[in-house]
Amino acid sequence: MYRKGELAYQALPLPDRVQKPDEQALADALAFRDYMKKRHSVRDYAIRPVPEAIITACIEAACTAPSGANHQPWHFVAIADPAM
Repeated sequence: MYRKGELAYQALPLPDRVQKPDEQALADALAFRDYMKKRHSVRDYAIRPVPEAIITACIEAACTAPSGANHQPWHFVAIADPAM
């Protein structure tokens, strides 16, 4: 954690690592690739609300992304008020 005028390193526990046989790793990679090909950008928003559990799960997944010096400098804001 970095604070102005102070630099301290705090190691984070690493998640369990998964070792797969090459065949399974390839099958999983191809399935993920095929799934990602189905995504697209949307500039229009649906009226139906997204359950908070889904938003939380997505943010938890996003928090696992690597960042420079492992500082994870991002912030997430979930807004439930349609007027905002």
